[in-house]
Amino acid sequence: MANPYDPMAWMAFWTAPARFAVMAGEAMVSAQSVIASRMEAMATGKSSAAEMTLMVSEKVKAFDQSAKVWNRDQAALSRLSRHDPQGNMLNAWEAMARAMLIGASMPVQAMAPVHKAVTANQKRLAKR
Repeated sequence: MANPYDPMAWMAFWTAPARFAVMAGEAMVSAQSVIASRMEAMATGKSSAAEMTLMVSEKVKAFDQSAKVWNRDQAALSRLSRHDPQGNMLNAWEAMARAMLIGASMPVQAMAPVHKAVTANQKRLAKR
């Protein structure tokens, strides 16, 4: 769980939107390249059945991993929302800070499996 006493956690908090934007941009550019490579292979008859199967299975795997990460973090936020600080301001601050840190990292962590899959595909298909 995110540590609100770790200064690097707050650095990650403030840079999360930029990191997500970079990952999303790279994924979009890579996806265009992957689609172009696969369309060319299909048009020229050079595409294999294995490659066609990968077109579906790799997406299902990446989105499944993303959903698991999102659901894990959503469950952590749900637990924190039910936290009872019992009048202790430090406990209340910790719960709020942990929720902020988790919430900021959720898009980046959920994008990571998709980003990893599509950029790896681009590199693999570029070698052909």
